[in-house]
Amino acid sequence: MQTFAQRAMNPSMTKSIPRAAGAFPSPDVRGEQSPTGVPQAPPERALVRLSEVLSGRPVMVRTVSVAEARLARHLEALGIMPGRFLVVERCAPFGGAVMVRVGDARYALGRAVCDQILVEALAE
Repeated sequence: MQTFAQRAMNPSMTKSIPRAAGAFPSPDVRGEQSPTGVPQAPPERALVRLSEVLSGRPVMVRTVSVAEARLARHLEALGIMPGRFLVVERCAPFGGAVMVRVGDARYALGRAVCDQILVEALAE
């Protein structure tokens, strides 16, 4: 008996889903053939350091590359981890702290820490 994951990965099932739904899927982001037969390239997404984001911009955290395990656990406890949304509230001048909002909480992070966090800027 197949598990749910094995059934989900079954190629014959994935081809029949659009027909069952009554619509064609959106262009395939993996670079494979789309229903129109034209290969689609994956979209390019620019990742920037959190310290480079302008004030007021919403972002999604993509990677946290801190060397110290203690700091990584602290950031995770604050809710700053890959896949989470946050907003850059303020950037202090002359290399000062960056104020970010995660949910309803606000935190000040040093520039050195923000340099190790890569984010994707989202539309406002």
